[in-house]
Amino acid sequence: MQPICNLAPSVYTLRYPLKLFGASLGRVETIFRLDSGKLVLHSTGPFSEEDCAAISEIGGVQAIVEATNFHDTFALAANGKFPGARYFAPMGFPLAHRLHPDPIEKGT
Repeated sequence: MQPICNLAPSVYTLRYPLKLFGASLGRVETIFRLDSGKLVLHSTGPFSEEDCAAISEIGGVQAIVEATNFHDTFALAANGKFPGARYFAPMGFPLAHRLHPDPIEKGT
C-alpha cells in the first residue's frame, strides 16, 4: 500500500501504478474532505483493505465521482467497498447499467 499523502487540510491522494501502452503513467486517487467531515473519492483506484481502512480513518465516504467514461476499471470493486456512498458518473458511463450512478450532465 502506498501511504495516503495529505496535500492540503482537506485534500489527500493515493497513488497506484498504471501502465498505458507500455509507459508507466501512474494513477492518482484524490480524496476531498467536505466541511461535514465526510469524504468524496474522485476516480476510483484498486483499493486494498488497507487502503479502505486508511481512507476510513480520515472520514466516512459520502460520494464517489468518476470524472470520465474511461474511469471504469475499478468502479465495481470500489463501489462495493463503500456501499453507503452515492455514486456519480458521466452520462454514457459503461457500467451505468450495473452501478446505477447519479448522472453528471454537461452544463449542470
